[in-house]
Amino acid sequence: MARLALALYVNLGVRKSDVVRIGPRDVHNGVLTDFTPQKTSRSTGMKINVPLMQETRDIIAATPLTGTETYLVTSFGKPFTANGFGNKMREWCDQAGLPECSSHGLRKLCLTRLADYEGPDGRVLDVRDLQAISGHKDLRELQVYIENADRKRRAKRAIAQLEEAQKTRAR
Repeated sequence: MARLALALYVNLGVRKSDVVRIGPRDVHNGVLTDFTPQKTSRSTGMKINVPLMQETRDIIAATPLTGTETYLVTSFGKPFTANGFGNKMREWCDQAGLPECSSHGLRKLCLTRLADYEGPDGRVLDVRDLQAISGHKDLRELQVYIENADRKRRAKRAIAQLEEAQKTRAR
């Protein structure tokens, strides 16, 4: 169950209030389909459609106990409340020796990984790509991840160019 929770967080970038609501009824043909993030839905009704990574599908299939309504369930087979799940997640993180780990931190990890992604063709994801997965209404919140990733890429390119220039001068 802990591994499934981790996979849902880092591969979908959902909030604690949403991770406890995701279940079999929300996934069709390997896609989290027309899922309305709780926080966003109050004002926009935005729905997200996010393909599940194969890793996540495999973990769902390998999890011995999931609910019929939600994947994450208590030891009694009942859906977690958001607060109850937060306590359970804290327990799992502490047991794993990760006291600094949190539900929100795992969401941020997903968004950071998405922003840092650079394909073999040099394509990077933009703020709307991240929004399509995270369900953020305010794009300014996501822009922080994009700007941090862009600074890392620029620094990497700058150092590579500097090293190339030094090699050329040495010849």
